[in-house]
Amino acid sequence: MPLKNKLAEDYTPLYLLASLGAGGMAVAFYLHLMFLTPHPGVPVPTWDTLKAFWEIAGSWERIGVAPAWSTTLSLVLLHFALLVWNTHEYRAFKRTKAYGTLVRSNATFQRMAWPLSLAMGMNAGFVAALLIIPGFGSVIEYIFPWAIAAFLVLGIFALGMQASILGQQLTQGGFQCEKNNNLGMMMSPFALAMIAVGFSGPAAMSGSKPTILVAAALCVTFFVMAVLSSLVYLLTAMRAIFAQGVNQDSSQTLMVGVPIATVLGIAAYRLAMMLNHHFDVAIPPAFLFLGFVALMAVQLMFILFGASILLRNEMLKKALSSGPTPLSFALVCPGVGFIVTFQFFVHRGLLPILPDAAAVLPTITGLVVLAQIGLVAAYGNMLKRL
Repeated sequence: MPLKNKLAEDYTPLYLLASLGAGGMAVAFYLHLMFLTPHPGVPVPTWDTLKAFWEIAGSWERIGVAPAWSTTLSLVLLHFALLVWNTHEYRAFKRTKAYGTLVRSNATFQRMAWPLSLAMGMNAGFVAALLIIPGFGSVIEYIFPWAIAAFLVLGIFALGMQASILGQQLTQGGFQCEKNNNLGMMMSPFALAMIAVGFSGPAAMSGSKPTILVAAALCVTFFVMAVLSSLVYLLTAMRAIFAQGVNQDSSQTLMVGVPIATVLGIAAYRLAMMLNHHFDVAIPPAFLFLGFVALMAVQLMFILFGASILLRNEMLKKALSSGPTPLSFALVCPGVGFIVTFQFFVHRGLLPILPDAAAVLPTITGLVVLAQIGLVAAYGNMLKRL
């Protein structure tokens, strides 16, 4: 790995964003397989459905499937490799004085990158299992209860960490609101949202009513907590931003609302599919179309807000060229988030109400792939230079 070893006091939990970015990009490539290949009998593509499709696919279709499959798995492996590296470095970091300083400062919210990255790891691991384990689709129903239990443990861990952070800050003081001129605290609702989307999978895909209800209840619980905490932290940060401005490095957090909106939007979509498939609740296609449009509108607001500052202070240029910092990996997540939302908009929002749009689907897919390649290249440059 190009990252340094034995960073000790120079380590920061923000390095976990590198692992998070790789996992997010893996999911974005996997969506091509989900939306563009048939998977009869199972809600998502698996090794078996892709093998069956490969046997009847033409040359061009195989050229599309093979890179999507291999790139997804490569990025999942990179995600876990970086997660292992972060685990090793974090253990050494906790034995330094710098860790105590971190815990007592505003930057203590960086620690919420742990439940966030671990939740992404569980989602990415599930994707990898679907792609490489023959027959996984036939036993997926038995996996769901264990997945729910694992996400619940992770959710308790995330809530415990957030309670510890807030408890210390609100009882002992020391939180400097005037220095909270960034959206770094949004790491916390991001983690809760990632856990919520993890619960939404079994809620939408399971065939067992008890499993569906438990997963849906937990999904809604963490969904609501993510939304409420987002509002609190966003309003708190915006006051300081307008009063103090943002410094160059922390301005890279200003678009974090994009991936948060993405995971919450996917969770909401899966809950809608649960109601439709298992409880006979009719979901009008136009409703989904407008929902994804509204979701992208929220994301565009964060993108315009962040880009207006990042272009003015030249941090975007530095992050993409020779001056990335650990926080620069926060710029990967908005790119992934918008690409994923756009894929859902096209395939689950637009095409169901405008089938004629399928005529331009190859062009749209090609543009999405080009954007993904550019994102991977930018990510690789950041990783190489740290």
